[in-house]
Amino acid sequence: MQARSLNYSQEAAWLPPPPAARPLPTNSEAEKEDRMTIEWLLSLDGLAWSASFVNVLAMALQLRALVKSRETKGTSLGMLIIFVYVQTVFCFVGHRSGQQALFWGMLLSGVITTTIFGFVVYLRHWLKK
Repeated sequence: MQARSLNYSQEAAWLPPPPAARPLPTNSEAEKEDRMTIEWLLSLDGLAWSASFVNVLAMALQLRALVKSRETKGTSLGMLIIFVYVQTVFCFVGHRSGQQALFWGMLLSGVITTTIFGFVVYLRHWLKK
């Protein structure tokens, strides 16, 4: 068999035009907003906000578990003091550098961690007596 070359205009007229000849689809406003939202979530600022939210959520869940069980055996006060120190330092870093996600995430986490610390001290020292 001998190979034939295809002439697009004659033999392959049933094929769609090549990609360069197709018009680009127009995006609706909703699609543009969705794309912008996804781009923001994947940006450094979006990742910082999501990490701050997850940090606050983790501390809030720890507080909830502590309030429900009132079990303080596995909670280290030294660890909580270090957490509060780190959260305070990063809160100030976020404030000085203008990073709102870092500032608010660490501020809320610090408040919750301080609440956990106070609750643990209360349960261990005042409630047991």
